[in-house]
Amino acid sequence: MDKIVRTVCQGCHSECGVLVHIDKGKITKIKPDSDHPSTRGYHV
Repeated sequence: MDKIVRTVCQGCHSECGVLVHIDKGKITKIKPDSDHPSTRGYHV
């Protein structure tokens, strides 16, 4: 795995915090971010 990018999902109005795992320039996994200040890992 090259890196993990902390961002938000904009699929709805909630903007849940997510961690995007990137390997060799491609997204390999998207997981909830338990450190996000408002959603705390919960995703709709």
